[in-house]
Amino acid sequence: MIKIGVLGCADIAKRLIIPNMIKSGLYEIVAVASRSKEKAQEFAGLFNCEPIIGYENLLSRKDIEAIYVPLPTGMHYEWIIKGLNAGKHIFAEKSLANEYTEVKAIVDLAIQKNLCVFENFMFVFHSQFDAVKSVIADYFNKNDNGE
Repeated sequence: MIKIGVLGCADIAKRLIIPNMIKSGLYEIVAVASRSKEKAQEFAGLFNCEPIIGYENLLSRKDIEAIYVPLPTGMHYEWIIKGLNAGKHIFAEKSLANEYTEVKAIVDLAIQKNLCVFENFMFVFHSQFDAVKSVIADYFNKNDNGE
């Protein structure tokens, strides 16, 4: 089992990601960090894990292998870099960062540290994507046939 620490108490984490991580049987949610003691306690209570006040305190934990980052995008770069520097694998909500140079720095650091970074970008796997591809293909097929 991969031992996960969660940076932040986002709704997507609560409703979708953490319940599915637990359901998979592949992950153990060890702790969740928030800037607010009350929010950390409430969130941790939902998933039977430890509440942590302050993101830095979660990153320093030796019993956590990977960090799930559902923070607002504007906070991703700082906390992903800190997570990688703490020796943690990273699973972050989209967008990974605000700009190309930030993403490049994240990827370069992950390679240097031999750590994984994964952006939770599911759209290409969504069934609606197949429908859009079909509409586009139909359009080009009609136009290639002189219609």
